[in-house]
Amino acid sequence: MPCGRQWKHFEQKVRVLAMSANNSLETTGRPQRSSRGGAPHHDGSSARQELPCRWLAHALRDWPIRQIEINIPLSDSQRAALYDLTASIYRAVGTLIASCPTEASSTPLGEIDVKRKRANALRQAAGIIRPVLDRFEGTLDEGQKMRLGQVIGGFNDEN
Repeated sequence: MPCGRQWKHFEQKVRVLAMSANNSLETTGRPQRSSRGGAPHHDGSSARQELPCRWLAHALRDWPIRQIEINIPLSDSQRAALYDLTASIYRAVGTLIASCPTEASSTPLGEIDVKRKRANALRQAAGIIRPVLDRFEGTLDEGQKMRLGQVIGGFNDEN
């Protein structure tokens, strides 16, 4: 299942981002400081804190739905499953943006809480998409799955 392998790679990135949100506490007993020293962005939040959520939201918004639709001949039921996947992607992005804290904390315990919330938001976004992606992939025959893997693989190479 090429799509399954690509999704697993994507999920691994999400897990790494989620684990890194809590990693500094477990390894050092205190939150890590960014190379910029946690310097605030123009909107008051730090670049390091926003990175996992912003990266995932960007990656989800850029999921190659149109390329899939153009490059893989789909039946009406398969197209409906693709649209369900598209809707779940945008629901996940909305949930991610709403759930993922962007504010910095001025205390170590507050920073830990922010990191936990961020990790939970990343996991929740992946959890919204996974079952719908599995249903879509389940509607495809082997040839379509191969083409899907190629489309997603080409998309990953571009980004």
